Amino acid sequence: PPMLAERPIDPERRRLSRRRVVWGAFRALCAGLALTLLLVLGLAWQARQTQHEQARRLSERVELELERRLAQVQQLLGMARVLVQATPVPQEPDLGPLTEGRPLMRLVPGLESMDWIERTVTVSSPDDAQPSSSEAQWRRRAGLPMHNPQWAHELSTHAALHALLEQQATTGALALAPLPKPSARTRWVLVLPVYRLGTEPATSVQRERSLQGWLVANLSLDPWLAGLAD
Repeated sequence: PPMLAERPIDPERRRLSRRRVVWGAFRALCAGLALTLLLVLGLAWQARQTQHEQARRLSERVELELERRLAQVQQLLGMARVLVQATPVPQEPDLGPLTEGRPLMRLVPGLESMDWIERTVTVSSPDDAQPSSSEAQWRRRAGLPMHNPQWAHELSTHAALHALLEQQATTGALALAPLPKPSARTRWVLVLPVYRLGTEPATSVQRERSLQGWLVANLSLDPWLAGLAD
């Protein structure tokens, strides 16, 4: 039989065929890259969502733990207020039953002391040269630990603390505030004004008249906040 002659391949068709192959491979590559990008973006979004959720849970846990630790000190202050109000004036209240002989740090980590502060006002007699004047003094009457001369001296001379005491006396509210020290770390104190038993002062004038003194809890933040985020 006669041999069939091969038809010559059209160069234009060959070029178009190669172009289709190249474009097909390019589209497949682009599709693969797009899928990879979507996968990476999806994983990154999921990781961010996980981080946000973990941060939210950590924030809630820290907030709840802070509230619990603050409530411990508030509970002790509330019990101390009952003891103070039940003590006849001018006797010094005994805060010892609060701890039953245990150190404050065992009850509340970071609680260095709890003190009962009273204010006395001395009025000088007038004379021909000077009119009468009054001078307020703040004094530690009782506290835990019982003997703390350095802190007792600071309580009686610290102007920023005295300003804080007077401020809370007019509001009647519990306050947590920093108390700067001249040459040492800043301490934090919880201040609770105490009014005479049976009185419910509603105005600043009434609070001033029925004020009995203040309970001051001295906090060291490092041990108080230790392990907060664990």
